[in-house]
Amino acid sequence: MTSGRSKKADSTLKTPTKTIQPKVSVISDADRNPRTESTAVVNRWDEYWSDFYKYPL
Repeated sequence: MTSGRSKKADSTLKTPTKTIQPKVSVISDADRNPRTESTAVVNRWDEYWSDFYKYPL
């Protein structure tokens, strides 16, 4: 280790590591119930955009 960097090395070693948190996709269905299953989320987005483009202007 190079001299003068011991404080930086010490502070780096003392910093707490982040805990790993899984990514969760949540979306509400048409009845406002939360959906977390990946296939249900994809199907809801498909339903949402289908309804969005059918919206009368």
